[in-house]
Amino acid sequence: MELSFKNRGYFSGENNSVDGKIKRGSDTLYKIHGRWDRVVTCTEKKTKQEEVLFDIEEKRRYFTPPTVVPEAKQKHYESRRVWSQVSQALKAQNIDLATEEKLRLEDGQRAGKKERDDSGRSFHP
Repeated sequence: MELSFKNRGYFSGENNSVDGKIKRGSDTLYKIHGRWDRVVTCTEKKTKQEEVLFDIEEKRRYFTPPTVVPEAKQKHYESRRVWSQVSQALKAQNIDLATEEKLRLEDGQRAGKKERDDSGRSFHP
């Protein structure tokens, strides 16, 4: 079996696509195609009969929306809190501010690591 998960193609193609083949030896018996966030189908090569393997819309009603602790209640090292300024800038499509915040964050992390290394301490959240 060969299966490829792809983000959007470099020049063209669909987002979140899945393509694959089910083989016996070198003979392709089935082709798998679709989008993992929508519908994935399997087509028998000989008969061209197509079957739905996975339909996310059909299952969506069973999903529970994620719950996220409010940022103010998160610990200082939690990812959503740490990266919140970068995320806000990206949502506002302000790439310059996002880059500035990212650099500030990473420089602070590097400085903290150097300080811990210099003093012989290890990181403990």
